[in-house]
Amino acid sequence: MRGGDQNHGQAGGNGILGQSAGKARRRGGAGTASGAAEQRTGHGPGKAGQRTDLGGGAAPGEHPATDGAEGETERERRRNAAVGCERQLGHYCTALRLGMGGPNKATQALDITTDNTERFKTIWGIRLNGLNLASDALIGLDSSTKYGILSNLIGLANPTFSEAMIGDASVSSKTTLQATGSRTQSVIDTQGVTIAPQGGSPTAVVMAAGQQVCFAGFNVCWRYDTTAKRMKLRWNGQDVASIDSGGNARFLGAVTGNTTP
Repeated sequence: MRGGDQNHGQAGGNGILGQSAGKARRRGGAGTASGAAEQRTGHGPGKAGQRTDLGGGAAPGEHPATDGAEGETERERRRNAAVGCERQLGHYCTALRLGMGGPNKATQALDITTDNTERFKTIWGIRLNGLNLASDALIGLDSSTKYGILSNLIGLANPTFSEAMIGDASVSSKTTLQATGSRTQSVIDTQGVTIAPQGGSPTAVVMAAGQQVCFAGFNVCWRYDTTAKRMKLRWNGQDVASIDSGGNARFLGAVTGNTTP
């Protein structure tokens, strides 16, 4: 939030986004159970959503107390506490929640900005840090919209990422991009991008020598063999065709013409 803007706009300073200041004030005094739940981690519906046998709601960074039986080991206590929010309280525990309510549409739910044009204000705009910060995903998107992540289409003058839009320097991940589900056109579409020519033509994908492109899992693959200096087609683990820089082709089997491929 920029300094001096706390009371600007429909939602500024009222805690109820998308509503007029008057309406927010009228509702502010009464309060709701859901509003109370948003302010304290571990609290569900009701006054505080507390269960007497669990020792009350959890504070941020804490787990609810468990129904520890006598003789329960420390490992079991930790395991039970790790799933306490859903298994014991029956709802999600949230450290920080931003709720959007009311009939009006806001421009954005959260805006982090700067008017500085001379130098960068931060190293990281948003940083999620810690080896065990999240078990399933650091960022989870569960919604319906035009774009899941939108880059540089908001209207700033000459925005750019000097190196890459997405950078992945992990050393043990299974893959950088994994797509499941269904698509109506394609998984990756580069038809709308202008690419500066490298090597004579615009390049959509760049691969290192020896790396391969595979189909049907890893059964049929094309790769550039740096030793033989040929593009090779491997089928079920065996090279069956190749072509060199002179356009000379080699095939393990026969070449048949005038027949169905």
